[in-house]
Amino acid sequence: MESNLSRINLFKNSLILFFGSGASGILQIISISLFIKLFGLEGYGLFVILRLFMPSGLLFFFDLGLSESLTRFISFNYKNPRIQKQVVSSTLFIYFLISTIISLTIFFNTDFFSSFFNLHRDGFVSTFSSCLYLISILIPVFFLGTLSESILRGNEKFKIIKILEFVQNLFFLFILIYGLSAEINIKETINYFIYLVTFRFLILFVISYIKFNKLFRINIPSKEIFFELYSFTKIVMIGKSISMLINNVILVFAGTLEVSFAGIYDAIMRIPKFLKSLISQFNSSFLPHTAKLLSDNSLKRVSSDLNLIISIQFFFWTPLITCIAWNGEKIMSSWLGVQYSEYALFFSLAFLTTLFYSSSSAIASSAFSRENLISKLNYFALAELSLIFILNLKY
Repeated sequence: MESNLSRINLFKNSLILFFGSGASGILQIISISLFIKLFGLEGYGLFVILRLFMPSGLLFFFDLGLSESLTRFISFNYKNPRIQKQVVSSTLFIYFLISTIISLTIFFNTDFFSSFFNLHRDGFVSTFSSCLYLISILIPVFFLGTLSESILRGNEKFKIIKILEFVQNLFFLFILIYGLSAEINIKETINYFIYLVTFRFLILFVISYIKFNKLFRINIPSKEIFFELYSFTKIVMIGKSISMLINNVILVFAGTLEVSFAGIYDAIMRIPKFLKSLISQFNSSFLPHTAKLLSDNSLKRVSSDLNLIISIQFFFWTPLITCIAWNGEKIMSSWLGVQYSEYALFFSLAFLTTLFYSSSSAIASSAFSRENLISKLNYFALAELSLIFILNLKY
């Protein structure tokens, strides 16, 4: 009976994450089309480059894998609040140091970043610098919100996370729709987006603090807990850092050549990334579920649930992704415009990796709860990153 209830809860959380991410992703896809209509490919490229400095970009390359580790430790120690408090205190302290260093580094080096992305020739230096200053000031809030989200995920409170994400994207879409009929400049639009992200993270913190305020009480970790957290996090950090580079290295490379290149690359990859995100979000509920089962020494149930979830996804995603890839040209034409249909081949090819991602994502979510499996998955990620660098050097 308990096994069935646990499995029902797993699928309920998976569906919440799936439909919540799906709704937000659709709003983002519509917003991209409107943003390009308002400010052109160059304007969208600027927006994409600035997003690299936010939670959706390379900023959490410096997260060090702590967000996933915190989710895992909260779930694994669901019967031991004392250990939970110690892990939260450790993560909060590390986040404070990291966010302060990154915030000051970005604040005093906006000219360097403007030069790095060749923004002088596109006349975006003033807008870029102003927006980047704002982002640098708010970085500690982003990290605090990430910690709060990890606590909520560890306690399987997925619904509020997805609702807030949806509301953020809905408001931004309204701003873009308003911009179609009123005078609104790109600087104001990007600033609105930054404020919306900040507001979402602040609400996550408030909700997390209200629901689990005892976890925020400073509790100095024991040496054993600290080294256990360090041991697990350093392995997660390797895989997460590689994954962040895989997702963003081509975008950074395109941005250094010309801002419009960053715009079209992100646009082409948006729908494949959207589907990949859907798969990832659906499977991410498997992390706290697996951690709790392992805490109770139920390894056979982990294997059984993993096989079931992989089988369901294979028969669902394979025909859907194949159909979308086959109709790449029609999708690009109706979404961004006929002038961008020449990129349809690249759009369709981007779905190849997404097709194989459905099963590997479920395995990875399960592996995040076991230290020895994460290190093995890191080798595959490292091989993928090496291939990307070789291709970039070639072209």
